[in-house]
Amino acid sequence: MACGGSRVVNAGQEPRTIRELVREARDGGARNVPYVIPSPTLLARVRAWAAESARGTIGNAHAPPGFTLARTEGSTIVLMEDAAHRQGGGVYAVRRGHAAPLIIEVPHSFSDVHTLRIGFTLFDRLSARALLVSSVHRYAACPDRAKPCPSDVAHNEESLFHAAHAGLLDGDPSLAVIAVHGFAARDGDPAVIVSGAGTLLDPTEIAPVLHEALDAPVATFPTQIRRLGGQRGAQARDVAARGGRLLHLEIARDLRNSLAQERSLRVRLADALQSLVTDAPAP
Repeated sequence: MACGGSRVVNAGQEPRTIRELVREARDGGARNVPYVIPSPTLLARVRAWAAESARGTIGNAHAPPGFTLARTEGSTIVLMEDAAHRQGGGVYAVRRGHAAPLIIEVPHSFSDVHTLRIGFTLFDRLSARALLVSSVHRYAACPDRAKPCPSDVAHNEESLFHAAHAGLLDGDPSLAVIAVHGFAARDGDPAVIVSGAGTLLDPTEIAPVLHEALDAPVATFPTQIRRLGGQRGAQARDVAARGGRLLHLEIARDLRNSLAQERSLRVRLADALQSLVTDAPAP
């Protein structure tokens, strides 16, 4: 990636909303933005930026090469690629000052329809520290949908998405993760599958609260359903190795449609996950 300087892209202007900035950073990413494998140097720079951000020590003038920073209303800084050099590097928002010890991750923001809107509500309602969003389709680098695919950032430890994830946890190991995914339901499937994905999080405590909040069937992995548990994901493996907590949240398309249409339902979902904040271990 070409060096984008180290400026706040909208300094001196009215701050924009996080939704505007993230959607701008993703514009065209479903089809028209290539995915370029990042260099080790850039991976290290993004990871270092994320770690500094989690510690609260990042300044407005420190963006990795190829990226710029934009400020939003409130206290959130968004790291986004330079418009002229977009290569599928993702978009990352970090709330400065007081925040809940949570990272909201939306790694399949194109293919898992409506997960971005759900992620926005979780970030806002739970006052999470960070929001990580993919900026190209998961198969951008693999038109034949071959697996593994480098642009599938949920399964690629050498992606900038994973670098940002790892850096945030380097800077603040107390952070828990909520990874928002979507799935195509089969006959008899629940509307939601919750999993700790091999981490210390116990999904059995969250499932009944979600069931009541959403008035929809919720199953836990692996006790009630043995697929879509997310334990092979790159971020889940990283959190498990650190002894941390990650909630892998799989939501069926019908429920995602309802969540997209009804803000009150998204709020109920977020409120049902409040225990991830209130039950957070002491730093």
